[in-house]
Amino acid sequence: MTPEIAKNIGTKRAIQSATIGILIMLLFITVLADGSFQWMVEWSYWINIIIGIIIFYLLAYIFGKNAGYEILIQKKKR
Repeated sequence: MTPEIAKNIGTKRAIQSATIGILIMLLFITVLADGSFQWMVEWSYWINIIIGIIIFYLLAYIFGKNAGYEILIQKKKR
């Protein structure tokens, strides 16, 4: 396995995990808002949520690439 393939695998897995985390966060906030998606319109947290999602995906990309390389190429356990 080449380092590029390992980095791509790590990035894909990290992006998948970040997407699942974001969906869980949206579901959790919706449950706290009495099960309605109207909180997206009523609360003015749009800019904070968008910035948080962008940062979350950026970090998943960076750390996923590093983790894929270290786990699959260097055989590190932790």
